[in-house]
Amino acid sequence: MKRTFLIIGFLIFLFACLWAGAFPSAAAEQETPETSGLQELRLRVSFTAEVSPSPVSGRIIIGFHRDPSAPIDNPDLLDPQPTFAWDVRGWKPGEAIILEGRDAVCWHGDLSALDGWYGVQASLKANRMARTLQAPGNARSVKNVVFIEKGRMSRPLDLLIHVPAGPAPEFKESEFIKEANVPSPRLTRFYGKAQSIRAAVILPPGYFQNPERRYPSVYVMGGWGSSPLDALGGALQKRYGIKTLGGRG
Repeated sequence: MKRTFLIIGFLIFLFACLWAGAFPSAAAEQETPETSGLQELRLRVSFTAEVSPSPVSGRIIIGFHRDPSAPIDNPDLLDPQPTFAWDVRGWKPGEAIILEGRDAVCWHGDLSALDGWYGVQASLKANRMARTLQAPGNARSVKNVVFIEKGRMSRPLDLLIHVPAGPAPEFKESEFIKEANVPSPRLTRFYGKAQSIRAAVILPPGYFQNPERRYPSVYVMGGWGSSPLDALGGALQKRYGIKTLGGRG
């Protein structure tokens, strides 16, 4: 009788082992990147006290370029390149944070799909009142050239934001190019303090010789990659056929 019980017990044990082998547990099925050998690209970003000695809130923008030798000016409407953004709040100087593609706002690319050589640069936009990154309170990293092996990045890509953006470019008026700031009640209500829409005005030739006459004018405002500073380059004058007197503009 005792021998019979031993045989039955052994058969039950053997059946349990076979059952476990045929139907692995959920924990075994859900392989993590560390156990499967596949890891999506992650980014580890920090900033120095030279950028800000106190915690900041804003947006991290990381731009990649498929041509490692090209400058990174993302987002570029004419030459779209993979660009990703994450919002941060209370980020402390020296604190390294891990950024993953699933949490990003993506433009022209997926972080997990990047493969090969890229130029990459990180920017911090903490000045929410400024339209461009070139403004006080914002900062960037230097451009790095990296090789990304899709699905096999064993450690995060490190980026250090340590270059303050500095002051915004100065608008220098000329005789026929003037700066205009139009008060905006809607923006004022949104931000809780007086706001205006910045624009440049390109005046036609003869404007000052006949002040009573009505002239067509060109207003240059920000949007779709443009800014009032574009009026200073001369390209818009050519586009609209505006010729200034004596070459002045």
